[in-house]
Amino acid sequence: MGKSLFLNKNFKILWTSQILQTLANTLLTIAVMVNVYKQTNSVLGSGAILALTSAAGFLSNLYAVKYINSFNILTLLRFVGWSRGFLTLLLGILIVTNFKFSFILLLIALFVLNFIGAWYAPARMSLIPLIVERKEYMRANGSLSVINQVLLAGLWGLGGMLTILIPPFIIILLITAFFFISGFLIYTIKVSDSDVTLTVKKKPEPLWSSIYKSPVLINITIMDFFEALANAIWSSALLLAFTHDVLGKTEEWWGFINASYFIGAIVGGFLVMYLSQILEVKMGYIIALSGLSMGIFTFMFSTTSNGILALLFCLLMGPLYQIRDTCQITVLQGVVEQSELAKVTAARNILLTPWTGITYLIMGYLGDIWGIKAVFILASLLYCGSSILALSSKPLRNYSIRTNDDENSQSLKV
Repeated sequence: MGKSLFLNKNFKILWTSQILQTLANTLLTIAVMVNVYKQTNSVLGSGAILALTSAAGFLSNLYAVKYINSFNILTLLRFVGWSRGFLTLLLGILIVTNFKFSFILLLIALFVLNFIGAWYAPARMSLIPLIVERKEYMRANGSLSVINQVLLAGLWGLGGMLTILIPPFIIILLITAFFFISGFLIYTIKVSDSDVTLTVKKKPEPLWSSIYKSPVLINITIMDFFEALANAIWSSALLLAFTHDVLGKTEEWWGFINASYFIGAIVGGFLVMYLSQILEVKMGYIIALSGLSMGIFTFMFSTTSNGILALLFCLLMGPLYQIRDTCQITVLQGVVEQSELAKVTAARNILLTPWTGITYLIMGYLGDIWGIKAVFILASLLYCGSSILALSSKPLRNYSIRTNDDENSQSLKV
């Protein structure tokens, strides 16, 4: 496969399918939350949608770890797209026909839809090494990430307006079409059946064996625990409190800060795509440097009372964290056998998803006791701690996808 990334037909198909999945999933979440609130007049009811989505994802990953290796990747991705299309149509019918008497049925349909949808990301991540050359992993992950950031920023900003301007059932039909087309596009990807079927081993290994057998994977997972706790400061509640108490600004500035990070993340995605050959040489050092820079900029953010400087620091954090995130995904694809990649991704999600929810409680509690500014300073230390951990791990620190790749991967593979 000597073609460049964007001349690779299979990758362009996957890239388009991912766009449609992101559009459909985000619009669906917004549409359901808005309509639930309208018809129940309950903040708890609409908030329960996000809680249900998280619970479905967590339980789904428990099953994915055990069973995902039994499926053909392409068949699984098609099934996810088409089944979510059917369930979205059912949700549309329930919404349009006034679901007050079938609210439980709506929640069940939504739970199943998100349970199935949680299999998409591990399967997609496992497919990339089959359709993209190893030297193109970085650019592939970066391009998928940047389009996600652009769509999420735009949809969460305009989604509410769309639900007002467009009739609910029309939005549902649009979302349904996105899911179906996404599944059809996957159908057109051409890969050998022997490559995309993940055969289950005769003697299944313990759930976490794929993680603890790789020192790189262990270190990255521990770093994720540190950074998940640090990332909790960017939740809506804590960031809004910081905007009010430290910056002395209104909700408008809270929106500006959120937007500045998204803009930075989008810039970071483009940087990954155009600087991939440089970043691939020492990805472990890049991950460590990004973590250190995040710590420094977070500390500077937490100690300023100037709104313009706060926006600038947040803008600068976006590219750094995006680069770090893409490098990490690329390392995982390099050190984990392709047949184990979907399983490992699901296993990590099982650990990190509930932990992420707990971090909001921890940081919120500490914010009440210590003050919001102290919590942001703590987060800066956690980012630095993650950076130190990356540098202390020789296999991760020296990992490169471009130099002595075969030897490197053989010594680190799960």
